[in-house]
Amino acid sequence: MKWNDVDRTFYTNFLEWHLENGCSQNYTGKHIKDLKALMKVAYDEGVHCNMEFTKRYFIAQYNKQKKVPLNINEVQRLENIDTSDDLNSVCQKDIFLLGVYLGLRVSDIKRVLQI
Repeated sequence: MKWNDVDRTFYTNFLEWHLENGCSQNYTGKHIKDLKALMKVAYDEGVHCNMEFTKRYFIAQYNKQKKVPLNINEVQRLENIDTSDDLNSVCQKDIFLLGVYLGLRVSDIKRVLQI
């Protein structure tokens, strides 16, 4: 694939492929966003002169996700789930609950614990 291959046809085919393969709109939008960033850097560095990525149709579409907080009863129910038969589940549950009580995302906890 060449830089000049990124055009309206590519964009349409890219969206259709993701839709046909069951990808979410947010997943597809993330890849479009990343592609646009790559195209911009390469353009700024003089690697190509294709400006299709700047056109109106070439957008990264997203569905706004509603954040649903857990209440204390739901957290306690999670704590009480017996996962003793599966060590992996025990670790995942503990990491999740640690994040709930510290107000951290799982990715932040993994970085702190170097998992």
